[in-house]
Amino acid sequence: MIVGLDRSFKPKWVYKMLQLAKPDLEYKKVEPQFLDLIEYSGSKSKINVLTVIRRYYLQIVKKDRKEYFGDNYLHNLSLNYSYNSLKPVLLFVLISECPIAQFLQSKINLLFIDQEFVESEVLHKHAKKIYGDRKVVTYAVGYYLTILSYFDILEKHKNSYSWKNRQLKVPDHILKEMLILYSHINDRYEIDVLRISDDVAFSLFDLSNLENVLMEYNGKEWAYQKRLNTKKVIITNKYKRT
Repeated sequence: MIVGLDRSFKPKWVYKMLQLAKPDLEYKKVEPQFLDLIEYSGSKSKINVLTVIRRYYLQIVKKDRKEYFGDNYLHNLSLNYSYNSLKPVLLFVLISECPIAQFLQSKINLLFIDQEFVESEVLHKHAKKIYGDRKVVTYAVGYYLTILSYFDILEKHKNSYSWKNRQLKVPDHILKEMLILYSHINDRYEIDVLRISDDVAFSLFDLSNLENVLMEYNGKEWAYQKRLNTKKVIITNKYKRT
C-alpha cells in the first residue's frame, strides 16, 4: 500500500510554489526554483518534498511528452491571499487529499483530543496495522506530526508533541474558500451541511461561524437550502480541476 507522505514540508514552500505555478507554464522551467525553496540540504530530501507537494497541491498535465501546470484554484488563491490567510487552507487540502493524513488525524482526534500530548508511538502501532510494519510508515507518522507543528497545531519537543491549537479559527472569507475546495476535491457540488462538522478534513478548524458563512455567500458562491431535517449547499462556483 502506497503511503504517500515521503517527507515533511513547510506551508511557506507550498505557498511560494503555488504562486509560481502559472497555468500552461512548463513545469521543468520552474523546477530548479522549487528545489531552491526547500530548506533541506540533501537532494533526495528536496526531491521527496517536491513529490509530496506535486501530489497534493499542484495540477500537472502532460502534453507532447512534457509536463505543464494546469488550471489550479489554489494558484489563484495564492495570488489573491496572503500567506497567513492561505496557510489553514493548505492544511485543509492536505488532510482532504492525503489518505494517511486522514487516517492519522482521525486517530489523533479519537485518542488525543483531550490529552496534553500526542503520542507518536501509539500512532505508529495503529498505522502499521493498516499500512504494514515498514520504516516508511514510521517515517510518515513523524512527518505528519512535524507538518502539524509547522501549521501551528502541535508544538514539537525533543521526543514528543503537545497541542498548540486544537482548532484554528478562520475568518469567513477563508472558510468560504475551504467549502468551495471541499466541493472541488470531492467532485460533489451538492454538500450536506450536517456532515461537514463530522468530516476529518474540517476537524482542526473552529466552525462556529459556519452558519454565518453559509448565509453570507448564499446567492454568490452557492445556493443554501434549509428544510425541516436537512441543510444543503449547491455550489455554483464550479471551478474545474484539471
